[in-house]
Amino acid sequence: MRVLFDYYELWNVVESGVSALAANATEAQRVAHRDQEKDNKALYLIHQMMNDETFKHIEGATTASEALTILSTNYKGDDKIKMVRLQTLRRQYELLQMETTKTIDMSI
Repeated sequence: MRVLFDYYELWNVVESGVSALAANATEAQRVAHRDQEKDNKALYLIHQMMNDETFKHIEGATTASEALTILSTNYKGDDKIKMVRLQTLRRQYELLQMETTKTIDMSI
């Protein structure tokens, strides 16, 4: 995901977020606030990358940074879960043996 945001030069906005623009903002502040457009682009890209189940978690997010935080929190232990599951499957495979009372029918 980060590679895509880096490509569009959006990672900085996703990581740090965008501050709100004051009502009496100067022209310089308005120019600086154009990062908001980048934030909207980044949020759009995040939405496009999600399947329906995952999208339910982030549909209320209003900034790309908020959506990324939600995703990071929800899938933080994902790698650990995969490793435990893999170890369990490996152990089940190692214990898989044909019982001595079973035979193979070769007449087929």
